[in-house]
Amino acid sequence: MLYPNQGQRLKENTMNTQIYKYFDQALGLDRFNFAFLDAVQNTVTYPRHNIIRHKDGSYTVEVCIPGWEKKDISIVRSKGVLRIEGAVSDKEVTTSEYLHHGISTKAFKKPLAISDDLQIHGNATLENGILSIHLKSIQLTEELDEEIAIS
Repeated sequence: MLYPNQGQRLKENTMNTQIYKYFDQALGLDRFNFAFLDAVQNTVTYPRHNIIRHKDGSYTVEVCIPGWEKKDISIVRSKGVLRIEGAVSDKEVTTSEYLHHGISTKAFKKPLAISDDLQIHGNATLENGILSIHLKSIQLTEELDEEIAIS
């Protein structure tokens, strides 16, 4: 199963073309293959994040977003991807002049591949500039798309 624009993107990069030859011979592993390539090629470095695995098998994703407010962030889990997005609304334009503006408020999109058997556990939290999203392993019945609230 090809994800949108993935086949084209693979053929544009020579290294990927080499890898693509092997993937052509793997039946039923398309989703793994493309998820693997996305993970290798993922160059989204802003904002910084941590992924923590707990002893009980649950996970916590921490995203460093100092200066951001809950209303400017959206978190959606859909089709095996956890998408964390942020955009400061234009209404918040300040009349002050920055002499140095080191705290970034640029818009971001942070996609993270997520296993089908992981589900968001409770609400996400935003404390001291760290957005925390808790994931817990469940018995898989069907894949659900969900939007996650921030408390």
